[in-house]
Amino acid sequence: MKCRLELFIKKVMQLPLKYREIIYLYYYENYTTVEIASIKHKKETTVCSLLSRGRNMLKKELKEEYDFE
Repeated sequence: MKCRLELFIKKVMQLPLKYREIIYLYYYENYTTVEIASIKHKKETTVCSLLSRGRNMLKKELKEEYDFE
C-alpha cells in the first residue's frame, strides 16, 4: 500500500505546475474550487478545468502503471 501511495505522490509531483498546484490545494489542503480561484486569481471555471485536466493526466499515468480502467 505504501508503494502505491508513493507512486501516486510521485505522479502528482510530475504534473505541470499549473495542474499540480490546483490538485494540491484541492486534495491536500481541502480548499474548494471557489477558494482556489480566489487564491490563484483565476475564474472558478478555469480552476475546475485545470482540476479536471490534472485528474485526467493522473488517471492516464496511473492506468499505464497499473493497467486499469
